[in-house]
Amino acid sequence: MRIRNVSPLGALDVPLLGAIVESDAVVDVATDHARVLLEQDRNWQPADDEAAALLHAEQVDKAPAGNASRETWAAYATEQGATSDELDGMTRDEIRDTYGPQEDQ
Repeated sequence: MRIRNVSPLGALDVPLLGAIVESDAVVDVATDHARVLLEQDRNWQPADDEAAALLHAEQVDKAPAGNASRETWAAYATEQGATSDELDGMTRDEIRDTYGPQEDQ
């Protein structure tokens, strides 16, 4: 599985991998390592379909239930990078549809 260093800080010393990963470099990692590193979405992004599928599965697992409260969905959206200004005036369903995991088409 392949992931890419997208950190705004540039090269990263990654003890988990026992290596320094240069900015924009793509590295091969085990699934367990990808799962941990892809949680750091400001530093790592999938670089192949396998990693993208893993990330999607992890996001689906973490998303609130579809009928969870607006507050729960707003908290989840904030974790995904939304700001309170962006969420202001949005309904629960609008937040869920905008920031929730996207269904495979």
